[in-house]
Amino acid sequence: MGSARVPAEPPTLTHRPRLTGSARPDRYRDRVRSARPGPPSPSADRRPDPADASVLPSVRGIPSWAAVLVAVAATVVGAVIDQAVSGRLGAGMLVGLVVGIAAAALAVRRGSIFTAMVQAPLVLLVVDLVVSLLTISGRLTLTLIAVVQAFPTMAIGTAVGLVLGLIRILAQALRRPADRTAAGRRAHA
Repeated sequence: MGSARVPAEPPTLTHRPRLTGSARPDRYRDRVRSARPGPPSPSADRRPDPADASVLPSVRGIPSWAAVLVAVAATVVGAVIDQAVSGRLGAGMLVGLVVGIAAAALAVRRGSIFTAMVQAPLVLLVVDLVVSLLTISGRLTLTLIAVVQAFPTMAIGTAVGLVLGLIRILAQALRRPADRTAAGRRAHA
């Protein structure tokens, strides 16, 4: 048998080359800055852009399609509970619609508030038509009568959406105060 070969130790550097410029290991200790000129990003102060904020300015709002899904889901839950308990649509669907519309109006992005304000009639129409067609054995005339009878529910849901949306529009400005003062200075110049 041959002798076992012992690996040699790696050479040690007695002289360490000086790193300069981008090769320095402490290069990222300071905050990384964007090469693009312009205002700081919204994440710099941890607040979303005012057009993207929900009713809470520090929380990013949901997009308009998600607001519609919130309203539809809450209305469907109310309608299913109504069908299971009483066999017809009534107070459960009303509560589901109002809760869904209110949640959507409060959670939606400020820039998409119009969708949350006007979605109640469409949400109720779709949910009422689908539930009525599934439970009234597909008779179209009875289904349409059920939709017409749901008008007070639709009016209440629309009123809730409009009131909450108008309050948000009036209470939440789209521009920050610094933007307003700069715009005011330009207008007076």
